[in-house]
Parts: sequence; structure tokens; C-alpha cells
Amino acid sequence: MAYYVQVDRGLEHDVREHLVTVDAFEGFIARPENRDRLFELVNGEIIEKRPTEEHGVVTGNIYFAIRLSVEVTGVGRVVVEVCHRVPGDPHNDRVPDVAYYADASRPVVKQGPVLQMPDLVVEVKSPRDTCKAMRDKAPIIWRMERGWCGRYTRISGLSLC
Repeated sequence: MAYYVQVDRGLEHDVREHLVTVDAFEGFIARPENRDRLFELVNGEIIEKRPTEEHGVVTGNIYFAIRLSVEVTGVGRVVVEVCHRVPGDPHNDRVPDVAYYADASRPVVKQGPVLQMPDLVVEVKSPRDTCKAMRDKAPIIWRMERGWCGRYTRISGLSLC
């Protein structure tokens, strides 16, 4: 849940709980000052994603491996850092690190979030992420299991939950 503090003339005077909706989130990310920044809406809270170079290397390696499979088999589509909206969920717009769709015949979304969940999602655990936070994402964004990406964790030093 997100907590916002109303400020009047610099004094905090009212603390209230407020869940941000996808409509309010769309307005927030459309602001000029947010144009070149990456945000996701997680359980009604706006979170800015600021990946490190290490995170980018790991994500790129995973994308590359899945992309090679797509090229060889001719099946599917793989994307990086694309916003997905969970159908019927007014408090989540998620941006997984890598996403794969088995059906590549669906038209590519050119504006706004993809309005369906991918068949495979990879969320790379960064050093600042807690295992609890990663597990909390699991119902909406499926975690990548340890055995599948062990070689990437040895290269990057990132741990998995």
C-alpha cells in the first residue's frame, strides 16, 4: 500500500492511505518530468525502476538466450521492459525484465500496456531487492527458478529467491 502525506505550507498535517489506480498511474507517467523514467505500479504504489549495469548484463543475457530459441524454433516473441496490465486489476501495471509470448501472431502493442500476461516472465533479482519482495511479485509476475538460470547468477553474482 502507498502512503502519501499531504503538505500544506510545508507542514505535514494529514497522513492517509491511498492506493493508486492504473488511471492515475497513466496520468503520472504522462507528466513531462517522468517522460524518460521507468515506473511500474505495484499493488497501488508507484515504484521507479532504476536498473544497474549489472542488472542490464544479466537481463540482456537472458533475453539473448530466449531470443535465440525464438529464432531457431520460429515460435514466439520475446521483449524487454514492457508494461503489462493484469486484466481486471486496477492497482497493477507491471514491467518485468524479460517477457515471452508463445503466440507471436498477436499484433504488437504500440501504445500503452499489453493487456494480457505473457507466457513466461523473468524478473532479475537486484542486490537491493529482498527475497520477500520478489516472492510478493510472484502471483502476478512469475519468478524464474534457480535451476534455470544458474549460469547467470554465477556470472553476475546476483542471488535468486
